[in-house]
Amino acid sequence: MLSNRTDTIDSAPSSQSAGRLSAKILASGSNGNCLLVRSATTALLVDLGIPARNAAGALDGRGVPPAAVDAILLSHEHSDHAIGVGAFSRKYGTPVVADPRTLDAAEAAVGAINRRPLARGSTLTIGDCEVSAFPVPHDAAAPAGFLIRSGGWTIVYCVDLGSAADSLVEPLAAADLLILEANHDYDALRLGPYTASLKARILSPLGHLSNLEAARLIAGSATGRPRTVWLAHLSAINNSPRLAKRIVGSVLRRERISGVRLEVAARDTPSLCWSTDTAGWQLPLLA
Repeated sequence: MLSNRTDTIDSAPSSQSAGRLSAKILASGSNGNCLLVRSATTALLVDLGIPARNAAGALDGRGVPPAAVDAILLSHEHSDHAIGVGAFSRKYGTPVVADPRTLDAAEAAVGAINRRPLARGSTLTIGDCEVSAFPVPHDAAAPAGFLIRSGGWTIVYCVDLGSAADSLVEPLAAADLLILEANHDYDALRLGPYTASLKARILSPLGHLSNLEAARLIAGSATGRPRTVWLAHLSAINNSPRLAKRIVGSVLRRERISGVRLEVAARDTPSLCWSTDTAGWQLPLLA
């Protein structure tokens, strides 16, 4: 599914050690989503659903000049994933990597961008990273998840999806770090204040993933080797970090899934960090 080769984006060499890969959540929620991924020679943003100036400030604070970002991987065009893409791409010339249909929809919303097409099912080399895009079920033009590989390590980003499709098991199983949506608790959403139409959209097969569905995907894609899982894109109204972690953890224990370090991303502020420097020796949260 992910074997079609496309193109390359070059990046400048770095003094960082070869084989290193790291990730940092800059935002993860309905108000905005953004992930920073760094390898030995490459810096990537995955989604940019916060204002470009906020992203630039967050990058500067982490020693990454905004102009040094090699590409923005855009999962889909909804504003909480794309609102900063236009201004950032135009100011710094940063390529925006996405399915052509997503690029069209994003440009209609945020203006001209430096387009770099990556059709779902294809792979693109960016510096020393290999990026593969795979389809996810969501109500957007061509929503995608991403596998980011470098130095023998793999990060998988899969947020904004409405169902735990069988086709997701293969890409998710490759993850050393899996970033997966756990948007809502079913009962909290059903009994909560949202309108009937909004509840129906969230609960549809093209809506958002519940805690229980996320747990089933994590369990179904487990291979027995240790990995870290970040629960992301939590609703402020229909979920909580404690509830998400409790429900997902209980399913993994019931299914006897071991070796998973389970953490929850903050919605509005930079939060979780992961690095291959420590991934090999972190004790699993669930054993």
